[in-house]
Amino acid sequence: MIKLILFYNTKSTFLSGVKNILHKIISPKTYKCRLFKITHKNILKKKEWQKFLNKLPYQKVFLHTDELANKFPHLKQKKLPAIFLLVNDEMRPLVTTKEIKKIEFLDDLQKLIEIRISKLSKKNNWIIDK
Repeated sequence: MIKLILFYNTKSTFLSGVKNILHKIISPKTYKCRLFKITHKNILKKKEWQKFLNKLPYQKVFLHTDELANKFPHLKQKKLPAIFLLVNDEMRPLVTTKEIKKIEFLDDLQKLIEIRISKLSKKNNWIIDK
């Protein structure tokens, strides 16, 4: 099974969530998690993002900085936010922090994800089922 793993550059605690929401509303230009900023409108996922995710034929896993070391200790030195594919217990980078920082619009992120998945699928002859 292939999983799309999205790591946000924020903690998963309730207090952190409240602080992030307030920060994003009060000062969106200085909000630190670019992935969340691109894919969410205030606290809710953008509809276009949800539709895009629903079309992808694998499980999606959303994680935060504090969950990275627990679930994937070999990745704890990676910069976040980032997007990976988990294939047969092997984590493959899909979109790096550096690339996410350069992305302005949701469409651009979606196109990049589609291109990368397509290249990896062809290269590895994946047959993808839900």
